[in-house]
Amino acid sequence: MYEPAHLPHWFDTALWIGDTVPNGDPPEPYASDTELICALIAPQVLSPSDAVTTIEYGERTIRVWGVWFLYADEVTFKLEQGMDPLWDRLDAAGVMEALDPDRPSALQSP
Repeated sequence: MYEPAHLPHWFDTALWIGDTVPNGDPPEPYASDTELICALIAPQVLSPSDAVTTIEYGERTIRVWGVWFLYADEVTFKLEQGMDPLWDRLDAAGVMEALDPDRPSALQSP
């Protein structure tokens, strides 16, 4: 079974801003009522304060990122054009980390 939460352990790495985690291989929609297929790791914009962006665990500081859900065309755009152009498109379209299974692709927005 594909468990995205295990990726850092499997590959001895950490997830960071701009990383994408597909829903399976090949990626499939998360549910029957959406075509969202991938999670993007990015800063939280809905966080009420900086206090929830980090967690202290013993001597470690753990960053808490937002999870932004993407369509296939957005993932392809990110891979071809880079994170900054995708970020600009998501921002212009008003996309945030709150899950909206019906939102249009940020690439279809003016």
